[in-house]
Amino acid sequence: MYQLIALDMDGTLLDDQKQILPSSAEAIKKAYNAGKIVCLSTGRGLAELADYQELFPYLSYGILISGACLYDFVNQQVIHEMPLKEKEIKAIIDAVNNRDIMPQLLTKERSIASASHIRHIEDYHMAVYRNMYERVCDFVDEPLQEALTLSDVYKINLYHTNTQEREETYQRLKDLPLSFAYAEETSLEISPLHVTKALGLKTLCERLSLPLSQTIAVGDAPNDLEVLKTAGLSVAMGNSRPDVLEICDLVTDDNNHDGIAHVIETYLL
Repeated sequence: MYQLIALDMDGTLLDDQKQILPSSAEAIKKAYNAGKIVCLSTGRGLAELADYQELFPYLSYGILISGACLYDFVNQQVIHEMPLKEKEIKAIIDAVNNRDIMPQLLTKERSIASASHIRHIEDYHMAVYRNMYERVCDFVDEPLQEALTLSDVYKINLYHTNTQEREETYQRLKDLPLSFAYAEETSLEISPLHVTKALGLKTLCERLSLPLSQTIAVGDAPNDLEVLKTAGLSVAMGNSRPDVLEICDLVTDDNNHDGIAHVIETYLL
């Protein structure tokens, strides 16, 4: 019945050490060889996928940067994109000016941040990503000012020192024509209006002439909620947040065990 599976990465496909379990990799290969469509559904951009290139030959598409960029892994090209506008970036700059917030930009191929923030990344509850950011980020002094010079900023992540600060940022920006998602412990993800992983899945299915009823989405966090509600079958990881567990059709094992392999073997294959 199901032809496509959309996999979140952090907390889902990746274990707590940010690795892909051997069982997950093997199941993805089996799905590919069976003619199924395996798709990433992630807030990450291409720069942040560099550690997982061994998986690329078995992936068909990527709903990347929270849906702002659809990527064709077979032909190695962007097939749909929705960048932020200059006036939207300026509004974000006004909201965070003179506050202790770590911004990160995601473009088609770049992850951009400030080296001074990365040195204190634990202050923003993102220490688990330190090694990745040190390896893949382009460092600039003022990432948000850099954003004004670029035409392909798909998403801005704002990492805060606590959840109260994140809520203040959201309150300052919530009336603007933007999409917001809470992620990690204190992150506010900001994308163009209507951009979500759900929109990415819908757009991809339209291009493939594939009914949404034939898709599976797997996730664990609030930024997965919309795509989980959209797919034909929604699967929560065992480590999911309570609001994700509540709305999903079923729950699989957590990200440190064989949850992904179980879903692929049982429902896709």
